[in-house]
Amino acid sequence: MIRGRIKTKVPLTKYFNLLNVYLRPQIKKVMLLVVLILISTFLSVINPQILKYYIDTVLGPNFTDTSILTTAVLIYISIAIVAQLLVIIAVYIGQDLAWTSTNNLRFELLNHCLDLDMGFHNSKKPGSMVERIDGDVLMLSTFFSTLTLYLGRNVLLIISILVALFIESWIIGLVFTVFTILGLYFMTISSKPAIKHWGKVREATAETYGYIEERISGKEDILALGAEDNTMSGFHGLAKTQYEVGMKALISSSFVRIVIFAIVGISTTLVYMAGVPLVTSGAITLGGIFLIADYIRLLSNPIINIGFQAQELQQADASINRVAELFDTKTNLENNGIEKINDKALGITFKNLSFEYVENEPVLEDISLEIEANTSLGLIGKTGSGKTTLSRLIFRLYDPQKGEIVIEGRNIKQYPLKELRDKIAVVTQTVELFNGTLRDNITLFDRSIPDESVIKVIKNVGLESWLKGLKNGLDTEITAGNGFSAGEAQLIAFTRVFLRNPKIVILDEASSRLDPATEVLIDRAVVKLLENRTSIIIAHRLATLNQVDTIAILDQGKIVETGERKELEKDKNSKFAKLLETDVLEVSV
Repeated sequence: MIRGRIKTKVPLTKYFNLLNVYLRPQIKKVMLLVVLILISTFLSVINPQILKYYIDTVLGPNFTDTSILTTAVLIYISIAIVAQLLVIIAVYIGQDLAWTSTNNLRFELLNHCLDLDMGFHNSKKPGSMVERIDGDVLMLSTFFSTLTLYLGRNVLLIISILVALFIESWIIGLVFTVFTILGLYFMTISSKPAIKHWGKVREATAETYGYIEERISGKEDILALGAEDNTMSGFHGLAKTQYEVGMKALISSSFVRIVIFAIVGISTTLVYMAGVPLVTSGAITLGGIFLIADYIRLLSNPIINIGFQAQELQQADASINRVAELFDTKTNLENNGIEKINDKALGITFKNLSFEYVENEPVLEDISLEIEANTSLGLIGKTGSGKTTLSRLIFRLYDPQKGEIVIEGRNIKQYPLKELRDKIAVVTQTVELFNGTLRDNITLFDRSIPDESVIKVIKNVGLESWLKGLKNGLDTEITAGNGFSAGEAQLIAFTRVFLRNPKIVILDEASSRLDPATEVLIDRAVVKLLENRTSIIIAHRLATLNQVDTIAILDQGKIVETGERKELEKDKNSKFAKLLETDVLEVSV
Protein backbone atom coordinates (compact mmCIF):
# COMPACT_ATOMS: atom_id res chain seq x y z
CA MET A 1 0.00 0.00 0.00
CA ILE A 2 1.19 3.52 -0.74
CA ARG A 3 -1.00 5.28 1.80
CA GLY A 4 1.19 7.38 4.04
CA ARG A 5 4.32 6.63 1.98
CA ILE A 6 4.27 9.53 -0.44
CA LYS A 7 3.82 12.53 1.85
CA THR A 8 7.20 13.97 0.76
CA LYS A 9 7.13 16.87 -1.68
CA VAL A 10 10.11 15.49 -3.64
CA PRO A 11 8.76 13.76 -6.81
CA LEU A 12 11.61 11.26 -7.15
CA THR A 13 11.30 10.27 -3.48
CA LYS A 14 7.59 9.64 -3.94
CA TYR A 15 8.29 7.63 -7.01
CA PHE A 16 10.98 5.45 -5.47
CA ASN A 17 8.59 4.77 -2.59
CA LEU A 18 6.13 3.44 -5.17
CA LEU A 19 8.86 1.38 -6.80
CA ASN A 20 9.77 -0.12 -3.44
CA VAL A 21 6.18 -1.14 -2.71
CA TYR A 22 5.15 -2.51 -6.10
CA LEU A 23 8.39 -3.87 -7.57
CA ARG A 24 9.51 -5.79 -4.50
CA PRO A 25 7.19 -8.76 -5.23
CA GLN A 26 8.79 -8.99 -8.70
CA ILE A 27 12.39 -8.88 -7.52
CA LYS A 28 13.57 -11.62 -9.93
CA LYS A 29 12.39 -9.69 -12.96
CA VAL A 30 13.91 -6.53 -11.50
CA MET A 31 17.28 -8.24 -11.08
CA LEU A 32 17.16 -9.58 -14.64
CA LEU A 33 16.37 -6.07 -15.87
CA VAL A 34 19.32 -4.68 -13.92
CA VAL A 35 21.67 -7.27 -15.45
CA LEU A 36 20.45 -6.47 -18.97
CA ILE A 37 20.91 -2.74 -18.37
CA LEU A 38 24.43 -3.27 -17.02
CA ILE A 39 25.50 -5.40 -19.97
CA SER A 40 23.94 -3.14 -22.63
CA THR A 41 25.52 -0.06 -20.99
CA PHE A 42 28.93 -1.75 -20.88
CA LEU A 43 28.69 -2.67 -24.56
CA SER A 44 27.66 0.89 -25.50
CA VAL A 45 30.72 2.30 -23.73
CA ILE A 46 33.09 -0.31 -25.21
CA ASN A 47 32.17 0.24 -28.87
CA PRO A 48 33.73 3.76 -29.20
CA GLN A 49 37.00 2.24 -27.98
CA ILE A 50 36.93 -0.11 -30.97
CA LEU A 51 36.31 2.88 -33.24
CA LYS A 52 39.36 4.65 -31.75
CA TYR A 53 41.47 1.53 -32.24
CA TYR A 54 40.37 1.33 -35.88
CA ILE A 55 41.26 4.96 -36.68
CA ASP A 56 44.59 4.98 -34.83
CA THR A 57 45.57 1.70 -36.46
CA VAL A 58 44.80 2.98 -39.98
CA LEU A 59 46.76 6.19 -39.37
CA GLY A 60 49.63 4.40 -37.66
CA PRO A 61 53.04 4.38 -39.39
CA ASN A 62 53.34 0.60 -39.36
CA PHE A 63 49.86 -0.34 -40.57
CA THR A 64 49.96 -3.36 -42.94
CA ASP A 65 47.55 -6.05 -41.70
CA THR A 66 44.00 -5.24 -42.96
CA SER A 67 42.56 -8.41 -41.43
CA ILE A 68 42.85 -6.80 -38.01
CA LEU A 69 40.61 -3.98 -39.22
CA THR A 70 38.09 -6.44 -40.63
CA THR A 71 37.95 -8.17 -37.26
CA ALA A 72 37.49 -4.81 -35.49
CA VAL A 73 34.61 -3.88 -37.82
CA LEU A 74 32.88 -7.22 -37.23
CA ILE A 75 33.31 -6.87 -33.48
CA TYR A 76 31.96 -3.27 -33.64
CA ILE A 77 28.86 -4.33 -35.60
CA SER A 78 28.27 -7.40 -33.40
CA ILE A 79 28.47 -5.38 -30.21
CA ALA A 80 26.07 -2.76 -31.62
CA ILE A 81 23.53 -5.45 -32.60
CA VAL A 82 23.79 -7.33 -29.29
CA ALA A 83 23.44 -4.07 -27.34
CA GLN A 84 20.27 -3.20 -29.24
CA LEU A 85 18.83 -6.68 -28.73
CA LEU A 86 19.48 -6.43 -25.00
CA VAL A 87 17.75 -3.03 -24.95
CA ILE A 88 14.71 -4.52 -26.72
CA ILE A 89 14.52 -7.35 -24.18
CA ALA A 90 14.96 -4.86 -21.35
CA VAL A 91 12.13 -2.72 -22.78
CA TYR A 92 9.83 -5.74 -22.82
CA ILE A 93 10.66 -6.68 -19.22
CA GLY A 94 10.36 -3.04 -18.12
CA GLN A 95 6.91 -2.74 -19.68
CA ASP A 96 5.85 -6.02 -18.08
CA LEU A 97 7.05 -4.79 -14.68
CA ALA A 98 5.28 -1.47 -15.17
CA TRP A 99 1.92 -2.93 -16.12
CA THR A 100 1.99 -5.66 -13.49
CA SER A 101 2.90 -3.15 -10.79
CA THR A 102 0.38 -0.50 -11.77
CA ASN A 103 -2.37 -3.10 -12.24
CA ASN A 104 -1.78 -4.02 -8.59
CA LEU A 105 -2.00 -0.33 -7.74
CA ARG A 106 -5.18 -0.01 -9.80
CA PHE A 107 -6.66 -3.02 -7.97
CA GLU A 108 -5.88 -1.52 -4.55
CA LEU A 109 -7.27 1.85 -5.60
CA LEU A 110 -10.51 0.35 -6.91
CA ASN A 111 -10.87 -1.80 -3.80
CA HIS A 112 -10.31 1.26 -1.61
CA CYS A 113 -12.98 3.21 -3.48
CA LEU A 114 -15.46 0.35 -3.11
CA ASP A 115 -14.87 0.47 0.65
CA LEU A 116 -15.74 4.17 0.85
CA ASP A 117 -19.22 5.14 2.01
CA MET A 118 -21.97 6.39 -0.29
CA GLY A 119 -21.45 9.96 0.89
CA PHE A 120 -18.15 9.95 -0.99
CA HIS A 121 -19.56 8.31 -4.12
CA ASN A 122 -22.52 10.67 -4.27
CA SER A 123 -20.08 13.61 -4.37
CA LYS A 124 -18.08 12.18 -7.29
CA LYS A 125 -19.09 11.67 -10.90
CA PRO A 126 -18.42 8.15 -12.26
CA GLY A 127 -16.49 9.53 -15.23
CA SER A 128 -14.25 11.50 -12.89
CA MET A 129 -13.57 8.38 -10.82
CA VAL A 130 -12.73 6.36 -13.96
CA GLU A 131 -10.17 9.00 -14.92
CA ARG A 132 -8.76 8.98 -11.39
CA ILE A 133 -8.50 5.20 -11.11
CA ASP A 134 -7.51 4.41 -14.68
CA GLY A 135 -6.13 7.62 -16.21
CA ASP A 136 -3.81 8.59 -13.38
CA VAL A 137 -2.58 5.04 -12.92
CA LEU A 138 -2.00 4.75 -16.68
CA MET A 139 0.26 7.79 -16.45
CA LEU A 140 2.13 6.08 -13.63
CA SER A 141 2.43 2.91 -15.70
CA THR A 142 4.16 4.81 -18.50
CA PHE A 143 6.54 6.39 -16.05
CA PHE A 144 7.17 3.13 -14.21
CA SER A 145 8.58 1.67 -17.41
CA THR A 146 10.46 4.89 -18.22
CA LEU A 147 12.04 5.25 -14.80
CA THR A 148 12.91 1.62 -14.18
CA LEU A 149 14.41 1.16 -17.64
CA TYR A 150 15.60 4.44 -19.13
CA LEU A 151 16.40 6.59 -16.12
CA GLY A 152 18.53 3.89 -14.49
CA ARG A 153 20.28 3.11 -17.76
CA ASN A 154 20.82 6.78 -18.58
CA VAL A 155 22.36 7.58 -15.21
CA LEU A 156 24.63 4.54 -15.47
CA LEU A 157 25.58 5.47 -19.05
CA ILE A 158 26.48 9.05 -18.07
CA ILE A 159 28.71 7.83 -15.23
CA SER A 160 30.40 5.25 -17.45
CA ILE A 161 31.06 7.78 -20.23
CA LEU A 162 32.48 10.35 -17.82
CA VAL A 163 34.82 7.71 -16.40
CA ALA A 164 35.93 6.81 -19.94
CA LEU A 165 36.53 10.48 -20.74
CA PHE A 166 38.64 10.87 -17.61
CA ILE A 167 40.74 7.89 -18.73
CA GLU A 168 41.21 9.45 -22.16
CA SER A 169 41.92 13.00 -20.90
CA TRP A 170 41.42 14.23 -17.38
CA ILE A 171 40.87 17.78 -18.65
CA ILE A 172 38.00 16.79 -20.96
CA GLY A 173 36.65 14.44 -18.31
CA LEU A 174 36.60 17.22 -15.72
CA VAL A 175 35.02 19.75 -18.09
CA PHE A 176 32.18 17.45 -19.06
CA THR A 177 31.63 16.20 -15.52
CA VAL A 178 31.10 19.76 -14.28
CA PHE A 179 29.00 20.60 -17.32
CA THR A 180 26.82 17.49 -16.92
CA ILE A 181 26.18 18.19 -13.24
CA LEU A 182 25.24 21.81 -13.94
CA GLY A 183 23.07 20.84 -16.89
CA LEU A 184 21.11 18.26 -14.91
CA TYR A 185 20.73 20.70 -12.02
CA PHE A 186 19.32 23.47 -14.21
CA MET A 187 16.96 21.03 -15.93
CA THR A 188 15.63 19.94 -12.54
CA ILE A 189 15.10 23.54 -11.45
CA SER A 190 13.40 24.52 -14.70
CA SER A 191 10.96 21.61 -14.50
CA LYS A 192 9.41 22.53 -11.13
CA PRO A 193 6.96 25.25 -12.31
CA ALA A 194 5.24 22.80 -14.64
CA ILE A 195 4.22 20.38 -11.87
CA LYS A 196 1.20 22.37 -10.68
CA HIS A 197 0.05 22.87 -14.27
CA TRP A 198 0.10 19.13 -15.01
CA GLY A 199 -1.98 18.57 -11.88
CA LYS A 200 -4.60 20.97 -13.25
CA VAL A 201 -4.51 19.09 -16.57
CA ARG A 202 -5.41 15.83 -14.80
CA GLU A 203 -8.20 17.57 -12.86
CA ALA A 204 -9.61 19.17 -16.02
CA THR A 205 -9.54 15.81 -17.82
CA ALA A 206 -11.35 14.11 -14.95
CA GLU A 207 -14.00 16.86 -14.92
CA THR A 208 -14.53 16.47 -18.67
CA TYR A 209 -14.89 12.68 -18.40
CA GLY A 210 -17.38 13.10 -15.57
CA TYR A 211 -19.43 15.57 -17.64
CA ILE A 212 -19.48 13.23 -20.66
CA GLU A 213 -20.54 10.23 -18.56
CA GLU A 214 -23.30 12.20 -16.85
CA ARG A 215 -24.71 13.61 -20.09
CA ILE A 216 -24.65 10.27 -21.88
CA SER A 217 -26.49 8.68 -18.94
CA GLY A 218 -29.14 11.40 -19.15
CA LYS A 219 -29.40 11.31 -22.94
CA GLU A 220 -33.13 10.62 -22.99
CA ASP A 221 -33.96 13.59 -20.76
CA ILE A 222 -31.62 15.87 -22.70
CA LEU A 223 -33.26 14.96 -26.01
CA ALA A 224 -36.78 15.08 -24.61
CA LEU A 225 -36.28 18.55 -23.14
CA GLY A 226 -34.34 19.96 -26.10
CA ALA A 227 -31.21 20.62 -24.06
CA GLU A 228 -28.71 19.55 -26.74
CA ASP A 229 -27.35 23.06 -27.29
CA ASN A 230 -26.85 23.68 -23.57
CA THR A 231 -25.14 20.30 -23.24
CA MET A 232 -22.71 21.05 -26.07
CA SER A 233 -22.11 24.54 -24.69
CA GLY A 234 -21.14 23.06 -21.33
CA PHE A 235 -18.84 20.56 -23.03
CA HIS A 236 -17.25 23.35 -25.05
CA GLY A 237 -16.48 25.24 -21.83
CA LEU A 238 -14.82 22.21 -20.25
CA ALA A 239 -12.86 21.45 -23.42
CA LYS A 240 -11.68 25.06 -23.54
CA THR A 241 -10.51 24.87 -19.92
CA GLN A 242 -8.73 21.59 -20.63
CA TYR A 243 -7.02 23.18 -23.65
CA GLU A 244 -5.93 26.26 -21.70
CA VAL A 245 -4.43 24.39 -18.75
CA GLY A 246 -2.80 21.94 -21.17
CA MET A 247 -1.13 24.79 -23.07
CA LYS A 248 0.16 26.30 -19.83
CA ALA A 249 1.63 22.93 -18.86
CA LEU A 250 3.30 22.50 -22.26
CA ILE A 251 4.70 26.04 -22.23
CA SER A 252 6.10 25.51 -18.74
CA SER A 253 7.67 22.24 -19.82
CA SER A 254 9.18 23.87 -22.90
CA PHE A 255 11.77 25.55 -20.69
CA VAL A 256 13.15 22.08 -19.95
CA ARG A 257 13.47 21.40 -23.67
CA ILE A 258 15.32 24.70 -24.18
CA VAL A 259 17.88 23.70 -21.55
CA ILE A 260 18.24 20.25 -23.12
CA PHE A 261 18.96 21.48 -26.64
CA ALA A 262 21.30 24.16 -25.29
CA ILE A 263 23.29 21.41 -23.57
CA VAL A 264 23.54 19.40 -26.78
CA GLY A 265 24.77 22.41 -28.79
CA ILE A 266 27.27 23.55 -26.21
CA SER A 267 28.57 19.99 -25.77
CA THR A 268 29.29 19.65 -29.48
CA THR A 269 31.13 22.98 -29.53
CA LEU A 270 33.20 22.13 -26.46
CA VAL A 271 34.48 18.85 -27.83
CA TYR A 272 35.97 20.54 -30.91
CA MET A 273 37.31 23.52 -28.96
CA ALA A 274 39.09 21.32 -26.45
CA GLY A 275 40.06 18.62 -28.96
CA VAL A 276 42.00 20.65 -31.57
CA PRO A 277 44.81 21.96 -29.31
CA LEU A 278 45.12 18.56 -27.64
CA VAL A 279 45.68 16.83 -30.99
CA THR A 280 48.10 19.55 -32.14
CA SER A 281 50.17 19.19 -29.00
CA GLY A 282 50.18 15.43 -29.29
CA ALA A 283 48.34 14.98 -26.01
CA ILE A 284 45.67 12.95 -27.77
CA THR A 285 45.36 11.03 -31.05
CA LEU A 286 42.90 11.64 -33.85
CA GLY A 287 41.23 8.38 -32.84
CA GLY A 288 40.91 9.86 -29.39
CA ILE A 289 39.05 12.85 -30.84
CA PHE A 290 36.60 10.55 -32.58
CA LEU A 291 36.35 8.56 -29.34
CA ILE A 292 35.49 11.72 -27.40
CA ALA A 293 33.06 12.86 -30.14
CA ASP A 294 31.32 9.48 -30.01
CA TYR A 295 31.16 9.64 -26.22
CA ILE A 296 29.72 13.16 -26.41
CA ARG A 297 27.08 11.82 -28.80
CA LEU A 298 26.36 9.03 -26.35
CA LEU A 299 26.44 11.48 -23.44
CA SER A 300 23.96 13.88 -25.04
CA ASN A 301 21.37 11.13 -25.52
CA PRO A 302 20.97 10.20 -21.82
CA ILE A 303 21.00 13.90 -20.86
CA ILE A 304 18.21 14.53 -23.36
CA ASN A 305 16.32 11.47 -22.12
CA ILE A 306 16.67 12.54 -18.50
CA GLY A 307 15.31 15.94 -19.50
CA PHE A 308 12.28 14.36 -21.15
CA GLN A 309 11.86 12.09 -18.16
CA ALA A 310 11.87 15.17 -15.94
CA GLN A 311 8.84 16.36 -17.88
CA GLU A 312 7.19 12.98 -17.50
CA LEU A 313 7.98 13.15 -13.80
CA GLN A 314 6.05 16.43 -13.67
CA GLN A 315 2.98 14.66 -15.03
CA ALA A 316 3.56 11.55 -12.91
CA ASP A 317 3.95 13.70 -9.81
CA ALA A 318 0.49 15.16 -10.38
CA SER A 319 -0.91 11.64 -10.78
CA ILE A 320 0.89 10.41 -7.67
CA ASN A 321 -0.57 13.28 -5.65
CA ARG A 322 -4.09 12.56 -6.91
CA VAL A 323 -3.74 8.84 -6.21
CA ALA A 324 -2.39 9.59 -2.73
CA GLU A 325 -5.27 12.00 -2.12
CA LEU A 326 -7.74 9.26 -3.01
CA PHE A 327 -6.00 6.74 -0.74
CA ASP A 328 -6.04 9.30 2.07
CA THR A 329 -9.81 9.68 1.75
CA LYS A 330 -11.28 7.84 4.70
CA THR A 331 -14.63 6.13 4.84
CA ASN A 332 -17.13 7.24 7.45
CA LEU A 333 -18.05 3.59 8.00
CA GLU A 334 -16.29 1.74 10.78
CA ASN A 335 -15.28 -1.78 9.78
CA ASN A 336 -13.70 -3.24 12.89
CA GLY A 337 -16.43 -5.73 13.79
CA ILE A 338 -15.38 -9.29 14.58
CA GLU A 339 -18.66 -11.07 15.32
CA LYS A 340 -20.14 -13.79 13.09
CA ILE A 341 -23.78 -13.90 11.99
CA ASN A 342 -25.69 -17.15 12.39
CA ASP A 343 -26.64 -18.87 9.16
CA LYS A 344 -30.37 -18.72 9.83
CA ALA A 345 -33.30 -16.36 9.49
CA LEU A 346 -32.49 -13.07 11.17
CA GLY A 347 -34.63 -10.58 13.05
CA ILE A 348 -34.06 -6.82 12.70
CA THR A 349 -34.66 -4.16 15.35
CA PHE A 350 -34.44 -0.40 14.85
CA LYS A 351 -33.82 1.48 18.10
CA ASN A 352 -34.41 5.25 18.18
CA LEU A 353 -32.86 5.57 14.73
CA SER A 354 -32.18 9.06 13.30
CA PHE A 355 -30.32 9.98 10.13
CA GLU A 356 -29.60 13.02 7.96
CA TYR A 357 -27.67 13.43 4.72
CA VAL A 358 -27.28 17.17 5.32
CA GLU A 359 -26.76 18.58 8.79
CA ASN A 360 -29.97 19.77 10.45
CA GLU A 361 -32.10 18.30 7.66
CA PRO A 362 -33.34 14.99 9.15
CA VAL A 363 -34.49 12.23 6.81
CA LEU A 364 -35.36 9.73 9.56
CA GLU A 365 -36.29 10.67 13.13
CA ASP A 366 -36.47 8.39 16.17
CA ILE A 367 -37.42 5.22 14.27
CA SER A 368 -38.15 2.27 16.53
CA LEU A 369 -39.38 -0.88 14.85
CA GLU A 370 -38.96 -4.64 15.17
CA ILE A 371 -39.11 -7.21 12.36
CA GLU A 372 -39.15 -10.77 13.62
CA ALA A 373 -37.16 -13.48 11.90
CA ASN A 374 -38.94 -15.21 8.99
CA THR A 375 -41.48 -12.37 8.68
CA SER A 376 -41.97 -9.64 6.11
CA LEU A 377 -42.53 -5.92 6.54
CA GLY A 378 -44.34 -3.72 4.03
CA LEU A 379 -42.88 -0.20 4.14
CA ILE A 380 -45.11 2.57 2.76
CA GLY A 381 -44.76 6.32 2.50
CA LYS A 382 -44.65 9.35 0.29
CA THR A 383 -41.70 9.99 -1.99
CA GLY A 384 -38.92 11.36 0.20
CA SER A 385 -40.33 9.93 3.41
CA GLY A 386 -37.13 7.93 4.09
CA LYS A 387 -38.07 4.44 2.88
CA THR A 388 -35.02 3.86 0.71
CA THR A 389 -32.76 5.48 3.29
CA LEU A 390 -33.85 2.88 5.82
CA SER A 391 -32.78 0.08 3.47
CA ARG A 392 -29.42 1.78 2.88
CA LEU A 393 -28.81 1.94 6.61
CA ILE A 394 -29.50 -1.78 7.02
CA PHE A 395 -26.98 -2.54 4.26
CA ARG A 396 -24.58 -0.05 5.89
CA LEU A 397 -24.09 2.19 2.90
CA TYR A 398 -24.41 4.86 5.59
CA ASP A 399 -24.42 4.83 9.38
CA PRO A 400 -27.08 6.63 11.45
CA GLN A 401 -26.16 9.70 13.49
CA LYS A 402 -28.31 8.44 16.38
CA GLY A 403 -29.73 5.12 17.47
CA GLU A 404 -28.81 1.68 16.17
CA ILE A 405 -29.86 -1.26 14.05
CA VAL A 406 -29.70 -4.60 15.80
CA ILE A 407 -29.47 -8.07 14.22
CA GLU A 408 -29.21 -11.17 16.37
CA GLY A 409 -28.98 -9.03 19.50
CA ARG A 410 -25.95 -7.05 18.28
CA ASN A 411 -25.48 -3.64 16.71
CA ILE A 412 -24.73 -4.28 13.04
CA LYS A 413 -21.47 -2.34 13.50
CA GLN A 414 -20.19 -5.33 15.47
CA TYR A 415 -20.19 -7.42 12.29
CA PRO A 416 -17.56 -7.04 9.55
CA LEU A 417 -19.07 -5.26 6.54
CA LYS A 418 -18.59 -8.24 4.25
CA GLU A 419 -20.12 -10.61 6.80
CA LEU A 420 -23.17 -8.35 7.13
CA ARG A 421 -23.64 -7.66 3.43
CA ASP A 422 -23.29 -11.33 2.52
CA LYS A 423 -26.47 -11.94 4.53
CA ILE A 424 -28.46 -9.13 2.89
CA ALA A 425 -29.72 -8.71 -0.66
CA VAL A 426 -31.26 -5.52 -2.03
CA VAL A 427 -33.31 -5.44 -5.25
CA THR A 428 -34.14 -1.96 -6.56
CA GLN A 429 -36.32 -0.81 -9.43
CA THR A 430 -33.20 -0.02 -11.48
CA VAL A 431 -31.17 -3.15 -12.20
CA GLU A 432 -27.68 -2.85 -13.62
CA LEU A 433 -26.99 -5.22 -16.50
CA PHE A 434 -23.46 -5.76 -17.75
CA ASN A 435 -22.10 -6.56 -21.18
CA GLY A 436 -21.78 -10.33 -21.22
CA THR A 437 -23.93 -13.43 -21.26
CA LEU A 438 -27.04 -14.04 -19.18
CA ARG A 439 -24.94 -16.49 -17.18
CA ASP A 440 -22.39 -13.76 -16.44
CA ASN A 441 -25.10 -11.36 -15.35
CA ILE A 442 -26.69 -13.88 -12.99
CA THR A 443 -23.41 -15.08 -11.45
CA LEU A 444 -21.81 -11.62 -11.70
CA PHE A 445 -18.94 -13.18 -13.64
CA ASP A 446 -18.17 -15.84 -11.03
CA ARG A 447 -16.87 -18.63 -13.28
CA SER A 448 -16.76 -21.12 -10.41
CA ILE A 449 -20.58 -21.42 -10.28
CA PRO A 450 -21.68 -24.35 -12.48
CA ASP A 451 -24.57 -24.02 -14.94
CA GLU A 452 -26.47 -26.70 -13.04
CA SER A 453 -26.66 -24.46 -9.97
CA VAL A 454 -27.84 -21.50 -12.02
CA ILE A 455 -30.55 -23.52 -13.80
CA LYS A 456 -31.68 -25.07 -10.51
CA VAL A 457 -32.16 -21.63 -9.02
CA ILE A 458 -34.09 -20.45 -12.09
CA LYS A 459 -36.41 -23.45 -11.76
CA ASN A 460 -36.91 -22.87 -8.04
CA VAL A 461 -37.88 -19.27 -8.68
CA GLY A 462 -40.37 -20.41 -11.30
CA LEU A 463 -38.63 -18.73 -14.23
CA GLU A 464 -37.87 -21.84 -16.26
CA SER A 465 -40.41 -20.89 -18.97
CA TRP A 466 -38.82 -17.46 -19.27
CA LEU A 467 -35.37 -19.03 -19.72
CA LYS A 468 -36.69 -21.40 -22.39
CA GLY A 469 -38.09 -18.42 -24.25
CA LEU A 470 -34.57 -17.10 -24.75
CA LYS A 471 -33.07 -18.45 -27.97
CA ASN A 472 -29.56 -19.03 -26.56
CA GLY A 473 -30.51 -19.73 -22.95
CA LEU A 474 -27.72 -18.87 -20.52
CA ASP A 475 -25.50 -17.94 -23.48
CA THR A 476 -27.82 -15.10 -24.48
CA GLU A 477 -25.69 -12.00 -24.93
CA ILE A 478 -26.72 -8.94 -22.95
CA THR A 479 -25.55 -5.64 -24.35
CA ALA A 480 -26.83 -2.09 -24.36
CA GLY A 481 -29.98 -1.82 -26.45
CA ASN A 482 -30.43 -5.56 -27.02
CA GLY A 483 -34.11 -5.46 -26.11
CA PHE A 484 -34.11 -6.72 -22.51
CA SER A 485 -37.05 -5.09 -20.79
CA ALA A 486 -37.09 -3.64 -17.27
CA GLY A 487 -39.14 -6.65 -16.19
CA GLU A 488 -36.59 -9.11 -17.57
CA ALA A 489 -33.86 -7.18 -15.79
CA GLN A 490 -35.83 -7.64 -12.57
CA LEU A 491 -36.05 -11.37 -13.22
CA ILE A 492 -32.27 -11.47 -13.54
CA ALA A 493 -31.95 -9.52 -10.28
CA PHE A 494 -34.22 -11.97 -8.49
CA THR A 495 -32.18 -14.90 -9.76
CA ARG A 496 -29.02 -13.25 -8.47
CA VAL A 497 -30.61 -13.02 -5.04
CA PHE A 498 -31.63 -16.69 -4.98
CA LEU A 499 -28.17 -17.73 -6.06
CA ARG A 500 -26.67 -15.84 -3.12
CA ASN A 501 -29.26 -17.27 -0.70
CA PRO A 502 -29.29 -14.31 1.73
CA LYS A 503 -31.11 -14.29 5.04
CA ILE A 504 -32.51 -10.77 4.67
CA VAL A 505 -34.11 -9.50 1.46
CA ILE A 506 -35.05 -5.89 0.73
CA LEU A 507 -37.24 -5.13 -2.29
CA ASP A 508 -37.04 -1.40 -2.92
CA GLU A 509 -40.00 -0.76 -5.26
CA ALA A 510 -38.70 -3.64 -7.33
CA SER A 511 -42.00 -4.08 -9.19
CA SER A 512 -42.54 -0.46 -10.17
CA ARG A 513 -41.56 -0.79 -13.83
CA LEU A 514 -43.06 -4.13 -14.79
CA ASP A 515 -45.34 -5.01 -17.65
CA PRO A 516 -48.37 -7.17 -16.69
CA ALA A 517 -46.95 -10.39 -18.17
CA THR A 518 -43.66 -10.08 -16.34
CA GLU A 519 -45.41 -9.02 -13.15
CA VAL A 520 -47.05 -12.44 -12.94
CA LEU A 521 -43.60 -14.07 -13.05
CA ILE A 522 -42.29 -11.59 -10.47
CA ASP A 523 -45.19 -12.25 -8.10
CA ARG A 524 -44.42 -15.97 -8.20
CA ALA A 525 -40.75 -15.27 -7.64
CA VAL A 526 -41.51 -13.00 -4.67
CA VAL A 527 -43.51 -15.76 -2.97
CA LYS A 528 -40.52 -18.07 -3.27
CA LEU A 529 -38.14 -15.30 -2.25
CA LEU A 530 -39.91 -14.59 1.04
CA GLU A 531 -39.88 -18.22 2.18
CA ASN A 532 -37.67 -18.74 5.25
CA ARG A 533 -36.27 -15.23 5.01
CA THR A 534 -36.75 -11.92 6.76
CA SER A 535 -37.82 -9.34 4.24
CA ILE A 536 -38.67 -5.68 3.79
CA ILE A 537 -40.85 -4.69 0.84
CA ILE A 538 -40.85 -1.01 -0.02
CA ALA A 539 -44.16 -0.92 -1.84
CA HIS A 540 -45.06 0.60 -5.15
CA ARG A 541 -48.13 -1.50 -5.86
CA LEU A 542 -50.63 -2.43 -3.19
CA ALA A 543 -50.92 -5.95 -4.59
CA THR A 544 -47.38 -6.60 -3.42
CA LEU A 545 -48.41 -5.94 0.16
CA ASN A 546 -50.78 -8.93 0.20
CA GLN A 547 -47.77 -11.10 0.95
CA VAL A 548 -46.35 -9.19 3.92
CA ASP A 549 -46.97 -9.84 7.63
CA THR A 550 -46.70 -6.34 9.04
CA ILE A 551 -47.05 -2.79 7.76
CA ALA A 552 -45.18 0.39 8.65
CA ILE A 553 -46.10 3.78 7.22
CA LEU A 554 -43.49 6.55 7.08
CA ASP A 555 -44.19 10.24 6.76
CA GLN A 556 -41.51 12.95 6.86
CA GLY A 557 -39.04 10.51 8.35
CA LYS A 558 -41.28 9.29 11.17
CA ILE A 559 -43.33 6.13 11.64
CA VAL A 560 -46.94 7.22 11.82
CA GLU A 561 -48.51 3.75 11.84
CA THR A 562 -47.38 0.18 12.29
CA GLY A 563 -49.06 -3.14 12.96
CA GLU A 564 -50.09 -6.55 11.65
CA ARG A 565 -51.31 -6.23 8.08
CA LYS A 566 -54.52 -8.21 8.69
CA GLU A 567 -55.37 -6.19 11.79
CA LEU A 568 -54.82 -2.90 9.99
CA GLU A 569 -57.01 -4.05 7.11
CA LYS A 570 -59.86 -4.72 9.52
CA ASP A 571 -59.49 -1.35 11.26
CA LYS A 572 -61.36 1.04 8.96
CA ASN A 573 -59.83 4.01 10.79
CA SER A 574 -56.28 2.91 10.10
CA LYS A 575 -54.26 4.74 7.52
CA PHE A 576 -53.48 1.46 5.77
CA ALA A 577 -57.17 0.66 5.40
CA LYS A 578 -57.71 4.06 3.82
CA LEU A 579 -54.89 3.31 1.41
CA LEU A 580 -56.65 0.12 0.34
CA GLU A 581 -59.89 2.02 -0.17
CA THR A 582 -58.32 4.74 -2.32
CA ASP A 583 -55.71 2.49 -3.95
CA VAL A 584 -53.21 5.34 -3.49
CA LEU A 585 -49.95 4.71 -1.73
CA GLU A 586 -48.99 8.26 -0.84
CA VAL A 587 -51.52 8.72 1.92
CA SER A 588 -51.93 12.10 3.58
CA VAL A 589 -51.16 11.99 7.27
